[in-house]
Amino acid sequence: MNMKPWEYYITRTDLESVLSEFNSSVGTSRQSSFDVIDEVASKAASEYAYLAEADQIQNAILWDVNSFLELATTGITASASEVAGKYLDLLPAGHPESVSPKLSEYASWVAGAPELFESDRDAVVASILPADEFEALHANVRLVEIAKQGRISKTTAGLITDSYIVEA
Repeated sequence: MNMKPWEYYITRTDLESVLSEFNSSVGTSRQSSFDVIDEVASKAASEYAYLAEADQIQNAILWDVNSFLELATTGITASASEVAGKYLDLLPAGHPESVSPKLSEYASWVAGAPELFESDRDAVVASILPADEFEALHANVRLVEIAKQGRISKTTAGLITDSYIVEA
């Protein structure tokens, strides 16, 4: 069996654990698959192969994986431009940095925010992509109540008001 480049430095179980930790805190629209993380780790292993020590390569791979997952799940990371530049094609559909997201995908991604209750997600989608004026008004009233209860972050609220992506 052929080993992936990253498997010389990190176990599959370790990568699955990191992935599970990030995925467990967000809605399904923001989750990444193991195949995506496998690709991130493989690219990182190749990029950092020049490092002298195995533990340096391991740390670099884990840094890229964690940074990617942070960007993919929250939309924020300290090194967003660097991470997005390397792994732009691997971001979830609808992510603001992904390649040509559709408005419906964007709405689902925003609704997957970690702080939202499952019952709040449809209000987020309806506020970005309302079927009619009544649904938009109802969604916005619900969002005001959600905000009053502290169940939506400023980041997520900003993404709702910045829903500028055009349906393709």
